[in-house]
Amino acid sequence: MLDLVKAFCETENLLSDNDRILIAVSGGVDSMVLLNVLCQLQETFHLQLHVAHLNHQLRPDSEADATFVVDQAKQKGLAYTLKTLDVASLANENKQSVETAGRHARYQFLNQVSRAEGLEKIALAHHKNDQAETFFLNIIRGANAQGWGGMKAMSDCYIRPLLCVSKSEILQYAKDQNIPFQEDKTNADEQFRRNWVRHRVIPLLEEKNKNFVDSITRNQVIFRQMADYLRQQAEFELRQLLVSKSNHEISIRRQAFIDHHPALQAELIRLVINNLLGDLNRIESQHILNICDQAKRPTSGQILELPFGLRVNIQPEKLLFTFQIEEFPVLEKQELNIPGEIKWSNWAIKTTLEQANHPQNMGRLSVCMDWSKIETPLVVRSRQPGDRIDPMGLSGHKKIQDIFVDAKVNRTARNQVPLIEDQQGIIWVVGHCQSERTRVTTASKQVLTIRAEQNETGN
Repeated sequence: MLDLVKAFCETENLLSDNDRILIAVSGGVDSMVLLNVLCQLQETFHLQLHVAHLNHQLRPDSEADATFVVDQAKQKGLAYTLKTLDVASLANENKQSVETAGRHARYQFLNQVSRAEGLEKIALAHHKNDQAETFFLNIIRGANAQGWGGMKAMSDCYIRPLLCVSKSEILQYAKDQNIPFQEDKTNADEQFRRNWVRHRVIPLLEEKNKNFVDSITRNQVIFRQMADYLRQQAEFELRQLLVSKSNHEISIRRQAFIDHHPALQAELIRLVINNLLGDLNRIESQHILNICDQAKRPTSGQILELPFGLRVNIQPEKLLFTFQIEEFPVLEKQELNIPGEIKWSNWAIKTTLEQANHPQNMGRLSVCMDWSKIETPLVVRSRQPGDRIDPMGLSGHKKIQDIFVDAKVNRTARNQVPLIEDQQGIIWVVGHCQSERTRVTTASKQVLTIRAEQNETGN
């Protein structure tokens, strides 16, 4: 199984030399096998590994799980971070299911640890059976074709090295390698929807087709490809349909929109809304279908009200999408002193230049950069349309807007996030993402350290 996972990681570009990886470890068999596999691959890829465990306090033996994970990390000589959180109380406060509250808490915890420890990737233990379960869960909640595709092997900073293997293969590997793990009795509790799918739905289908999990995960690859193609087509067609676009308003040609296939119409609407709101949270399939239906009717003048103050005005010649919200103003660009300190909005930004000591694990608000890779002068500024960065640990570039959306940065506050830029482009989105181009290596001779501190009251 190890060779299979290694080949999968190479094919999907999940691991690169000198990656710094946070491993989410619950103590169960899946995460313990993931920990073992990455430790086995540590020498091959020169990986720096860090273990993270969140104690949800949902079971009497949750403390024993936390102790077990810490002991395993110590035995392997790995750094670890442990946190305890009352997820049941959190779910009650936020009026969420325990499943939802726990998932949100885990991802928030992992992101916090990753940023604080300067880790580039977060490894999760999802496998083929999880993919099949996710397919049915998404069907139940009414997801579109993108949801049918399930989880990607790499999504932003998250990697899933075990997506190529099944639960049975994981259990066999754990047995063969004598990997210890903790049993989570809540996995048998069918009041949780995923457990119900796992223990009721999938076994029923496997009675008809013993290779059902393999079959559905193969089809999910096709679903993801279809969804990606549809999104690419929508992005191209939107440029042809566009009448006007601003931060708060997008209008598209109505008749040209109607002439498209219904599947492309729905994807175009999703794309327009995502461009305005930054995400599709609380935008349901019924909202999309209603807009498409009203657009095709011979009448005009209807105004459709959607969540978050989004309005769609069905005009004779165009569809006008408007979104009104107060944003902080875009702030003026300011040059950084090196070394030195400047004030920008309610931020203090300090720089120092030192001989390389190969620093590691800088916090969320401090970074180290290879001075030879930087083209001065450096400036700090607000975001601009089309801004991109080459995130550390990822291949290619990513839109700053997408970084803000993934980090759930409030839209009203995005102009207040400092972007540090040299003459080649953005090198740091403060608090979120550093440029791969500036990575400090063993060959680095001088290191630029930038630290940012935010005052809540501003200046």
